[in-house]
Amino acid sequence: MIFFTGSTGFLGRELIGRLLVSRPDQEFALLVRSSKREPAVKRVETILQSAMRSADTRQWKGRIRIIEGDLSRNRFGLSESQFADLARETREIFHCAASTSLAQTLHAAWKTNVAGTDHVIDLAKNAAELQGSRIAFHHISTAYVAGDTKDTVQPSYLYLKGLFRNGYEESKARAEEHVLAAREYLKLKIYRPSMIVGDSVTGETSAFNVIYIPARLLVQGLLNVVPGIPHTPFDVVPVDYVADGITKLSARDGNPEEFFHLCSGVGRETTPKEILNLAVQALQNYRKHGAGSVVIPPFVPLDVPQIMDLASMAFEETKKNIGKFVRGDFQLIRRLRCMVPYMTSNPRFAVDGTQVALGNLSPQFSNYGERIFSYCLDTNWGRSQWTNPQGYLNWRERLVHK
Repeated sequence: MIFFTGSTGFLGRELIGRLLVSRPDQEFALLVRSSKREPAVKRVETILQSAMRSADTRQWKGRIRIIEGDLSRNRFGLSESQFADLARETREIFHCAASTSLAQTLHAAWKTNVAGTDHVIDLAKNAAELQGSRIAFHHISTAYVAGDTKDTVQPSYLYLKGLFRNGYEESKARAEEHVLAAREYLKLKIYRPSMIVGDSVTGETSAFNVIYIPARLLVQGLLNVVPGIPHTPFDVVPVDYVADGITKLSARDGNPEEFFHLCSGVGRETTPKEILNLAVQALQNYRKHGAGSVVIPPFVPLDVPQIMDLASMAFEETKKNIGKFVRGDFQLIRRLRCMVPYMTSNPRFAVDGTQVALGNLSPQFSNYGERIFSYCLDTNWGRSQWTNPQGYLNWRERLVHK
């Protein structure tokens, strides 16, 4: 049985769907926490119906066991006997769950990203001891465990004495440290994607974070200056490439310990200027070239502390002058502050090993970025149902019919 965390998240829902299709003989135990609005079982049904929209989801239910629990609690909140039974049946683990907000402190991120990882490691250790062999452990991390550097980093690089730009980056680095400390129990694969955006074929996304924030402010007329450097290398990768890549890499035999960057790679990154240009292009096409124009405001190439101060001042000034806007727009401006460091300088990620293992590279953002933003406009940033007017195939049709 495969134990899986994070199936209701942005990447997790894409990955669990692919694993169900590509591993038809496997059963899955999904750790899911009930929400105030939906019990755990209903949450998973909703995810499967979304991911497998053209398929009868009943065929998957017989292979899925819902483990209602909390990643942040010891034994996930299960009893000792329930946890022991789970460990006895677990042969492989995919740890995809994480708290991904760039605004959180290390203290806030620790509970899910570090302590939660420790609890999954505990399951792996118990499973390995009960079965007398290492457990296949797939840890979905982030390329930004490299921290605040402009260097080109290798996929196995982990420098814990460096600087991190937020609690998310550092918490994921600490989680990797803990995973590596348990390597004697694990057949380990660590996957490090960069900034994940929507599907490169359809544009679909369930998360409007990271690059979507400055793009949305721009098209809503709330961005008077761009706090960043226009040609900063900015590594962006579509969710279909990441989910397809993990599916393929996880199934191959390899060394007891492997690391993979799932990134665009050096020389293939996008830039803040290209991102906003493609957002404007999508808006012009959406308006059928007839409802006015949007101009990218000037970039302000200041150092990070100055930019952070500028972003804060701009927010306060905007708050005074745009009382007609709803609270959500204020929150969006606040979230832009978290993106400023990434619009100023970034690590660069070596992908040679991933290219050899997969046989391909991530598509470049210039080739699908407009589609990403068209989806945002077609759905009013996720508030309206998408009708898929172009008839793009989703991942399941691509996987089954390729």
